[in-house]
Amino acid sequence: MNPIEKGNNATAKAAVSRRALIRGIRLFIVLTLAAFMIIFFATGSRETLQALQHLHVGFYVLALLLNGVDLLLGAARIHIFIRKMTPLTARRSFAAAFRANGSNLFMAAATPFQTGGGLAQIYILNKAGVSVSGATAVSVVNFFATILFLLGAGPAILHWIVRAETNLHVRFIFGFSSVFFYLISLLFIAFLFRPVSIGKLVERLIVRIGRLWKKKKESLEAAALRVHDFVAGFRSHTLTFWREEKLTLFHNFWITCILYLNKCIIAYVVIRGLGIHADFIQVVWIQILLIFLIYFCPTPGASFLAETSAAVLMSVIIPRHTIPVFSLLWRFFTTHIGVIVGGIVLMRAIGLKAPGGKSPTANPERR
Repeated sequence: MNPIEKGNNATAKAAVSRRALIRGIRLFIVLTLAAFMIIFFATGSRETLQALQHLHVGFYVLALLLNGVDLLLGAARIHIFIRKMTPLTARRSFAAAFRANGSNLFMAAATPFQTGGGLAQIYILNKAGVSVSGATAVSVVNFFATILFLLGAGPAILHWIVRAETNLHVRFIFGFSSVFFYLISLLFIAFLFRPVSIGKLVERLIVRIGRLWKKKKESLEAAALRVHDFVAGFRSHTLTFWREEKLTLFHNFWITCILYLNKCIIAYVVIRGLGIHADFIQVVWIQILLIFLIYFCPTPGASFLAETSAAVLMSVIIPRHTIPVFSLLWRFFTTHIGVIVGGIVLMRAIGLKAPGGKSPTANPERR
C-alpha cells in the first residue's frame, strides 16, 4: 500500500474508532427508545396488547428471510464492481462486499446523517485489496443509483402526499429532508461528472487554510496532494465503469431498485402479520416516502425521526392501536437486524475483541 492509500485508509479507520462507535450507538439506542415510548403512550391501548397476542408468526419468518435477501442484495451491488477491481475469487470478493455492506449499515446507525456508513464501507473494501479511490467510486455509483431510484419514484410520492391527509409534522420532515436530498444529490452528481474540477476546488481550499493556519501548513499541503491523487484514481475508475462496464452499471441500477422494493415488501409482510389487509401499492408509496425521509435525517441511523414518521404515515392505512406494534417490528426487520450483523462484522474488522475474548486474527485479504 502506497503512502497516499495509507493516509486515506487511516482517515477511514479514524471514522470507525471505538469511542465514536460507542457514543454513536448509545445515541441511536436512546433516541430509538424515546421514539417507541412516545408512540406507545400516544397510540397504545389495551387493544395493542391484544394485537401482540394474535401475531401471525409465519409472516415474521418470511420477514426474516426477506431481511436476508436485503443483506445479500446490498452486498451484490458492491460485489459486481469489486470483482473486476481485485484478484480475489468471486466467493471471496462477495464475502468482502457482504462485510462492507454490513459495516455501512452499522456505521450509518452510529453517525449523524448516516455519513460514517460510506467511510466504513471504503475502509472494509480497502482491507480486501480495493484502492480507496476505487472503493469510493463504488460508493458514489451506488449512491447515484439510489438517487435515480428516488427521483423516479418522486412523482408518485408527491401524488400520494397531495391526496393523503398528511399533517404538518410529515410535511415539515419531507421539506427538511428534501433540502438535503437535492443539495447532496447536486454535489455528488457534480463530483461524478466533474471530479477534477471539484478536486481542484478542494485542493485550493485546503492550501488556503494551510496559509492561514501556519502550524498545520505541512500536513494540510500533504492532504491536498492526497486529494489530487485520490481524484485521479477515482476519475480513472469511473471512466472505466462508463466506457467498459455499462452493463454492470445497468445491473447495479436494477439491483438497487429491487433492494428498495424488497424493503417495502418487508413492511407489507409486517402489516399482514398483524392480521391487517392493507392495499399493497399504498404501502409501497408510503415506504418509498419513508426511505426518502430516512436517507437524509440528521440523527444517527435516522433514529427517532424514522419511528415517529412511520407512525404518522402508517396511521393513514392501519388501525391506531396497531401502530406501536408495527413501528417496533418494522424497524427491527428493516434496520436493527442489519445494524447487529454489521456491528459484529465491523468490530472484528477494526480489531476489537470478538465474542469469547479472543482478538480476531489478521485478515488474510488485507494489503
